[in-house]
Amino acid sequence: MLVCLDYASGRLVWRQEVGVGLNVSFYTSSILVDSGQVLVSHGAALVAFSLETGAVLWKQPVEGAGEGPRTIGVTLALQGIAVQGDAR
Repeated sequence: MLVCLDYASGRLVWRQEVGVGLNVSFYTSSILVDSGQVLVSHGAALVAFSLETGAVLWKQPVEGAGEGPRTIGVTLALQGIAVQGDAR
């Protein structure tokens, strides 16, 4: 379930079922908000929702994410904005 709340009041704006048919733990999901869309990687799919209404805009399978005995996490980032730590 994806829930959008008003930042100032906490009021529910919209609620949407991600609906990729997988029981995926929270740590394998990633959410990114950009250009009026809420992008969610959830299991083996990338789903785009309208930021304003919560309507599903599109769904796209993530190649290789649903293969094997476990579902892997897919992290979303914007070019030039993401920073990832490493062991150095």
